[in-house]
Amino acid sequence: MNPRRRVLSMAACAALLTIVAFGRAVEAPFFWDDKVLILANPHLGRPADIPRFFSTAFWAELSCPEDYRPAQMISHSIDHLFWARNPWGHHLTNLLLHVFNGLAVFILVRMLLRSDGAAAAACVLFMLHPAHVETVVWIQNRSDLLAAALSLVCLIAFLAAASRRDGGPRLLLVSSAALALACLAKESAVAVPLACGALAPALRPRPRRWWPALLIPLAAVAGAFLLLKLTVLGVARFQHPSPLAEAGPAAWALSVAKTVAVYIAVFAFPVNLTIARPFISPTGAPAAAPLLLAAAVLLLAAWSLRAARRGRAAGAGALFFLATILPASNIIFLAGRPISEQRLYVPSIGLCLLLGAILAPVLRRRAAARRAAAIVMAVALACATIAARRTDIWRDERGLWERTVEEAPGAVRPKISLGRIYRLGGRHAEAVSLLKAALRASSPWPPQALTELGCAYEALGWHAEAIDLLSRAVAGDPVHVQSRLLLAAALQRERRHAEALEQYRAVERLLPVSGLGPTGAALAL
Repeated sequence: MNPRRRVLSMAACAALLTIVAFGRAVEAPFFWDDKVLILANPHLGRPADIPRFFSTAFWAELSCPEDYRPAQMISHSIDHLFWARNPWGHHLTNLLLHVFNGLAVFILVRMLLRSDGAAAAACVLFMLHPAHVETVVWIQNRSDLLAAALSLVCLIAFLAAASRRDGGPRLLLVSSAALALACLAKESAVAVPLACGALAPALRPRPRRWWPALLIPLAAVAGAFLLLKLTVLGVARFQHPSPLAEAGPAAWALSVAKTVAVYIAVFAFPVNLTIARPFISPTGAPAAAPLLLAAAVLLLAAWSLRAARRGRAAGAGALFFLATILPASNIIFLAGRPISEQRLYVPSIGLCLLLGAILAPVLRRRAAARRAAAIVMAVALACATIAARRTDIWRDERGLWERTVEEAPGAVRPKISLGRIYRLGGRHAEAVSLLKAALRASSPWPPQALTELGCAYEALGWHAEAIDLLSRAVAGDPVHVQSRLLLAAALQRERRHAEALEQYRAVERLLPVSGLGPTGAALAL
């Protein structure tokens, strides 16, 4: 078969398998943060409002001031032009982005390995991996999909520039622009220059000796965004109390190593996938298991660095994984979800490259190639089956949270989400029970749980208790607009108009970008 046709047929088969495995994602509803980002967002689908997405006040208006992802919001706005509030269209965009990323992985791995078979194996594994279900099916994870797409464009353009005699100035410009947009989609893209440095030595033929100089503009872009994030934009997401704050550097290092090891285990054995994976930080005396994990991660880092410097693609893939997993490794403790499968999306590219590099020499031998191809096909079918079953679970929001509460009984956020669903469905007693359990398992009490429990009490007619809980929620998170609006409405129903007006005015101060006054804020509720 013609090489070009062979490549196109491989890409088409991979895309078809992905659509079969993840296709029912389009039947899923809006989930969790989707409702704030899309359903309750009045600025989507209005081109004149696009500049608002670059304002920090806009993200405060969404009650997520720790995020700054204007590129993601622009993609949601474009979706809104086509699909309005129909969830299947938004899910379709996520699915198409995932297919694009898989094909880009094929191009990237083929550039490094010069093997169609190994590139196809890496591409299929990436496209069908069950750990990517959360990223593909949950619309708000468009940030990961978009950042991955732009990061892959950055990587491919950079490697193409590094292989040219003149340094490919236009390619380098494309690479830098793609990196800037990737950072505006999700801040973890700041690690992409490290990934470029990890992959470049594995190019065949070898890149020019001066290729490290090509990293300077990428490092400048990433450094500028990181400085912006740490100063003007802030890092509110990481300011929650950390169990490692008083445990010392040893516990911190063990926690980082354990996080990296957990992500490797999730990639290697994607069987117990959950949206609320428990993570116990090793804050006590060092035990044998965390020490062994730390030693294994250090050995992996040392081997991958040495192998990557020698131009071995396997080492480059492992180093790519370690570089891109850094933002998710709890170096700065991610209190909300210390482990999240969506954060494995970009780092898994490195692990797919590692496996492709292991397969490449095997596929060159005819006798072994057939057995290797059979194994790859078996793994692909197993992954597709697990991914399809996992996708089905995501099609029912209540069922997803009920299953998650059973899988992780100690997790707080699933209880809050399920309690909200029960409350909105009129099952107030069950909602109260779940939300009280979430409060008992938390210290300090999460403002979101207080807000939901206050709403449940209000529905049951317990107005004084509802006002007390909503007041505590506002005290715990003074910038959370929804809690203030709900408290104001509860006060208004109790004819405490002066206190209600005070809350509406506080909302007006918090949301100058929206133009809402006290009356407008009341109507917004």
